[in-house]
Amino acid sequence: MTWIIAVFALIVAVGLWRAAQQRTVLDLFQARMATYSELREAVGKVVRLGSVSNQNLYEFLKAADKVQFLFGREVKAYTDELYQKLLDHQFAETVVKRAHGEELDRAMAEKHRAARAISAFYQDFPRLLAPYARMNHKLPFWWVTPFTHKLRSWWPRRRK
Repeated sequence: MTWIIAVFALIVAVGLWRAAQQRTVLDLFQARMATYSELREAVGKVVRLGSVSNQNLYEFLKAADKVQFLFGREVKAYTDELYQKLLDHQFAETVVKRAHGEELDRAMAEKHRAARAISAFYQDFPRLLAPYARMNHKLPFWWVTPFTHKLRSWWPRRRK
């Protein structure tokens, strides 16, 4: 009788451990999606307005600071590169306001290059995010399937 209670307690403990593990996976997924949403909102303001303000940079950096803890190096490198493009765009805007002639042409070209790189966020970032957005912890325990197959083979079958 004692061993039956021990087995039952073990099954309950494993179930609780599995539930806690799945909750952790869900929390991580939600944090990643919230960060993606914040980045998308910050970039969206820049793309809509065609201008990079200090407030836009602050909102982007606030979201990008979380990236290093939630994603891999490639996503962090991409957000760092995108931040540099935001700075390039802001600098080019400043130069465009004061420049004339050839300098104006160069600044406009730089602003255009930066704007294209910033708007590429909508194609590039979802591809980088995809491996981190999968919730592939839905599979059953590794031992459940072999155990149920053995149990079915041992179980007497009824004939109809």
